[in-house]
Amino acid sequence: MNLNLTKKNLEHLFANNFSSPAFIMLANIYYDIKQYDRAQRVCQIGLKSNPNNQVGQYILSKIMVKNKKYLESEKLLKDIVMKDQNNIKALLLLLQVSERLKRKQSSIEKYSKHLYKILPNNKKMRTDKAQKQLHEKSKKNKQKEINIDEKQVIINEHMATKTMYLIMKKQKKYMVAKQILETMINKKNKIEFSKQELKTINSLIDKEKN
Repeated sequence: MNLNLTKKNLEHLFANNFSSPAFIMLANIYYDIKQYDRAQRVCQIGLKSNPNNQVGQYILSKIMVKNKKYLESEKLLKDIVMKDQNNIKALLLLLQVSERLKRKQSSIEKYSKHLYKILPNNKKMRTDKAQKQLHEKSKKNKQKEINIDEKQVIINEHMATKTMYLIMKKQKKYMVAKQILETMINKKNKIEFSKQELKTINSLIDKEKN
């Protein structure tokens, strides 16, 4: 469907009824075309009539991050997570915002651990590369069996943080920690750290096999 036509129709619907669920789609279109001010106005108006609309709250929280209003974003995300503890997108963004705001390590670890706990059920986050890795592991009968939770977890790039890595390393989830490092290594400011830690993790994995 043509984007301009869709936007025009949604603008018409929204103009005639501010409480229409169309505000979510319209705000998302504005966000995608980087018209953040318009997206914010639509979200704020729509949320006045639908204050508990989690999709609208999430879009608004993303806009706040774009505008570097991290406290406002954090407030919205905490509200979403309080109502839906398994909202992965909100948890991922809340983890990033918490790190940006330099929140207590205990709070960041709480979100990280919960993400780790629920991610195995999120099949959409699996990648072709990860599926191939799992297939290759299953063929190596001589290797020590890896905990099923580790085999199922596929790391999204937003989860690839130093904090998440250190938590997984501490819990001896070395395969997950390795996945995090392999994702982090693509980030310019994490290259050296990732390279150095990969040596350590590979050594720990080898010890587990023996």
